[in-house]
Amino acid sequence: MLTEDGVGEDDHNCPTSNNFDNHFNRDEKRARALNLPLTVQEIIDLPIDEFNERLTRYELSEVQFSLIRDIRRRGKNKVAAQNCRKRKLDQIMGLQSEVDNMYLEKETLQNEYNRLIILREMARDKYAKLYHFVIEASSSKQSYYQLSSSPPDFPVRNSTNEILIDQNESNNFVASQNVSTPLSFISSPQMIQSEALKNSN
Repeated sequence: MLTEDGVGEDDHNCPTSNNFDNHFNRDEKRARALNLPLTVQEIIDLPIDEFNERLTRYELSEVQFSLIRDIRRRGKNKVAAQNCRKRKLDQIMGLQSEVDNMYLEKETLQNEYNRLIILREMARDKYAKLYHFVIEASSSKQSYYQLSSSPPDFPVRNSTNEILIDQNESNNFVASQNVSTPLSFISSPQMIQSEALKNSN
């Protein structure tokens, strides 16, 4: 009676198929030479219970029994090696897919970053133009906040929800959300013209 002892797979060292194929060809020749009652494929593929039951039907010599045992062991090892290689290939394909997805995500994020940079520069340019429009529209050459001849830094929003205009200047121009006339004052041409008319009067 045979068991499946000694048949297994090693994920870290998958055997190549060349040796198995060579053994398979030699096993077929030896099986014919010894007149085995089972074919090589039957010896390898039959379930262990059916395989043992089939062996009890024949009177086998020690040489025949030893060859049958070796053929089955090598055949099972070949199947295990094929499964091992398939798993390795699946793992490689899975990792390659993850790498491809990461590259696509990186490209998407880079494009979004570039788009935001462009929008920021457009906003800076618009801010500067509106600033100078306020200066030129005011007869006193000063805006509602007594702006200087050059625009302060582009406003940024800090953690306290305040809009900081120029932190480096001595007056630290700060427009809080609680101020009755917010910074949005300079974003509307109608409000700018209205303020300019007030200053001219």
